Amino acid sequence: MDSAWQVLAAAALGSLLISQPAFAQEPKADAPKPDRATAKKEPVRSDQARGYEVEPGTEPEDVALAVPRVILAVPRYTLKLVFWPVKETIEFVDRHAIVERVTDFLYNDARTAAIVPTFGIDSYFGPSFGAKAFHNDLAGHDEHASIQARFGGQYKLATQLRFSANNFGGSPLWLESVARYESEPGLLFQGIGHGDSAQGAGGLDPRQAQIATRYSQDRYLGLLRTGITFGQPGEMLQLGATGIYNVRDFEEKHRGRDPSIEQVYDTSQLVGFDERVATFETDLNLIMDLRDVAGATASGAYLDVFGGYVPRIGKYSFWHHGAELTGYIDLYKRTRVLVLRAFVEGVEGADQDIPFAELPRLGGPNRLRGYKLDRFRDEKTAVGTVEYRYPIHQYVAGSLFVDVGRAERNYADFFDTKWKTGFGGGFILRSRDTQLFTFDIAYGDGIRFYLTTEPLRAFVKRDTEL
Repeated sequence: MDSAWQVLAAAALGSLLISQPAFAQEPKADAPKPDRATAKKEPVRSDQARGYEVEPGTEPEDVALAVPRVILAVPRYTLKLVFWPVKETIEFVDRHAIVERVTDFLYNDARTAAIVPTFGIDSYFGPSFGAKAFHNDLAGHDEHASIQARFGGQYKLATQLRFSANNFGGSPLWLESVARYESEPGLLFQGIGHGDSAQGAGGLDPRQAQIATRYSQDRYLGLLRTGITFGQPGEMLQLGATGIYNVRDFEEKHRGRDPSIEQVYDTSQLVGFDERVATFETDLNLIMDLRDVAGATASGAYLDVFGGYVPRIGKYSFWHHGAELTGYIDLYKRTRVLVLRAFVEGVEGADQDIPFAELPRLGGPNRLRGYKLDRFRDEKTAVGTVEYRYPIHQYVAGSLFVDVGRAERNYADFFDTKWKTGFGGGFILRSRDTQLFTFDIAYGDGIRFYLTTEPLRAFVKRDTEL
């Protein structure tokens, strides 16, 4: 879209810089000068605007390129038509300073605190709404505190209190705490692994069938993380330890068109479904953030690694580990960026010691776009992403991406089976200083669309986001 405007601008500039035509003669010294007040300038005919003495004929390359130009004209004008309402909307918002007006209304004068509405979209669960109150400089050193609630979509109700600080009180202390409650009336369960059966009813083995069902979950979560921070954002290393207390209660579905889980599967083969699951996980954490922090991220890398253990307080005990690495490559003046991401997550232990809800999962806006949230689950998961970002407007970028992923019982099985692929594109909306949210459209097992904040953070929902 911007190339078309560049061509028009270049053409206009070129017409201003064209010198006198080659066939023009210098006026004779004794020739009378025309009266400028009465002289009428003859318009230049469009076919003489370039000032050729002899009009050029048709060049061979013009003939050779005729067919490709006709073929490419179709997607070119199709994209212009598709992006026209987006372009007009952006220009309207920019022209009337709507973002600035809304920011002035919602935020305090220092732009550190606000009460803002929240909105999310998932094509499988539908839209969700809520509100969030936060302060990003609570003690004068970028300490973040927030309270929020959300309704609709995946949630019947979700509430959360959160506090986080990379340098609490100006010290190297890294501190985070979360208290959260979620009531989710229609979560997806579509088997474990990649079973062959896609039909059947009643008493099916979860590892043998792949039938979409729904179930309900009430979840209580408490998290405390402490550690030490070295450096500042852009050159930051964090080392810490985390304790996560998780309580889950499961029931048949209360929302959704798919059948309830107990109508299709033998829930006695789903570890933890028929009773309350309470676990306490202790992790060691390492985060290295080398991303540039001046506006939109265009270079650098982000690494998140954790490993921990769930001791046998009740019936369950297992090891849990994960790692994610994302790299940003500046292709052209911070406007065109290539993003590469890979992550793995796994649990280790006996099958009867690992609740089905604690199995790593794939699908949704953060893990394998193009598939329903939690479409795949098993003891080991892996995803790779290639994403290209390009400029559309001062505050809007476009993206094209491909995600590939697998969920298997063992890492060795990743080399024996075909990986699932999701691909698509979207828009990234941002302010001068930060990324606001993304809107993605992806295709995998169907067309899916998502409105989210951190699509390239696989573990962001694990402990810090609703």
